[in-house]
Formats: sequence, structure tokens, C-alpha cells
Amino acid sequence: ARTVPFFVCLGGIGTTLARGQVNLLVVGCVAGMFAATVRGRRFAAGGWLAAAAVLKVIPAALLLAPAVRRDWRAGVGVAAGLVFGLLLLPAAVLGWGRAVDANRVVFDKV
Repeated sequence: ARTVPFFVCLGGIGTTLARGQVNLLVVGCVAGMFAATVRGRRFAAGGWLAAAAVLKVIPAALLLAPAVRRDWRAGVGVAAGLVFGLLLLPAAVLGWGRAVDANRVVFDKV
């Protein structure tokens, strides 16, 4: 039951890896969000959701899920993850000025 879906998806996984896409990481983050939600770890679920949204813009639509469910712990986890992934980590690597400029460029292009 676990190996058949893996082998069915193996071609797509190989293509994604060959092209250097982050889709597998995004799927892993969303799966982590679901697993944390099922286990009742709502803050961690928000963190996983924020990680998916930082990696790719499309999962940002899922940021509405904690608001619709009125799950404030997950919302705080999302906020903390976004601050870390979009501000603190780039600032540690690039410096504050370049990190803000990089985020501004992404915002303008998206």
C-alpha cells in the first residue's frame, strides 16, 4: 500500500529532481502540516505551512486555513515561520538592507 504510490509517482519525482524544482519540498512541508494537525500540534502545523509558503508562493493560499478554522495557535505558528523565513534568515545571510530589497523584488514580480 505504500510502495505502489511511490512507484507510480517515480517518473514525476525524477523529472522534478532533474529540473531542480522545490515541489517535493513543498509537498513535504504540506504533508508535515497535515501530520502536525492530526497530532494536535497546531503551532508546528503553522510552521510547516509557513515553510511551504516561503519556498513557493502558491501554498500561500493555504494560509487562509487557520483563519477559517479560527485556529489561532496555527496562525501564530504561520506568523512566526513567515517572520523567520522572510526576514530573519535572509537578513542573517544578506544583511537587512539587501534582504528587504530581495523581498521587495519578489513582491514586485509576483
